[in-house]
Parts: sequence; C-alpha cells; structure tokens
Amino acid sequence: MPWILGLAAGVVASGLSIAQNLRRGDPHLISGGPDLFGAMAIAATIYFAVRRVAREGDKRRAWRTGWHMATAASAACAAPMAIFALWYFPTPYLALSAFTAGATFVASGIVGIAAAGIALRAWRRPSPTPR
Repeated sequence: MPWILGLAAGVVASGLSIAQNLRRGDPHLISGGPDLFGAMAIAATIYFAVRRVAREGDKRRAWRTGWHMATAASAACAAPMAIFALWYFPTPYLALSAFTAGATFVASGIVGIAAAGIALRAWRRPSPTPR
C-alpha cells in the first residue's frame, strides 16, 4: 500500500506550507503550492519508494507505484490547502479556494511524477565498473 506513504507525504507538505503561510502573515496572499521542504518531503518519499520497488525488477509496477503515490500526495496536500484558503482570508471565496486546491494538486503531482521518473532513470543507469 504505497499510497499511504503518499498520503503521509502530502499531509506533511501541506502542514509545512500552512505553517509557512501563517508565519509570513500576509493577509492578501497565500502560497498554494508546496514550499521547498514540502516538495522535498514528497519527492524524497516517492523517490525512495520507487527505487525500492524497481530493485525487485518490475519497472511497470515501480512506475505505477510512483503514479499512485504522487496522486495520493497531491490530493492530501490540496485538500488542506483549500480549507486553509477558506479559513485564512477575511471573506471566504469558493473560487479562490478551488483554484488553490487545483494549483496545489498540479504542483504536487508534477513534483511526485518527476521524482518517480528520476528514480527509475537512476535505477536504469549501469553502475561504473572498476578497471
């Protein structure tokens, strides 16, 4: 069940992003996407999970693992950010909350899928042989 790791990474990323937005304290702007540490949490979790599955030899299963984890991380990161956007702004605006959720989902998904692709590419590279 690798998607549980994806959910955990998404929750950590959204928690870090919400904490960063609260620390900044700008009443007119929030960062919807994962910040650097959140993106690193998502990328590292997916990278190491995909590498572990790829070592078993089934590249297709490893790629699916990466997709499932990226989707779960994106959903787990987007939902809290949408709720945060509704709570944070003085006037709850549903369209802005939906945009925040969509932007966060896409940004987290790109980070996760890129990490899965890098993990598979790094695993395919032959190790250098000593001379």
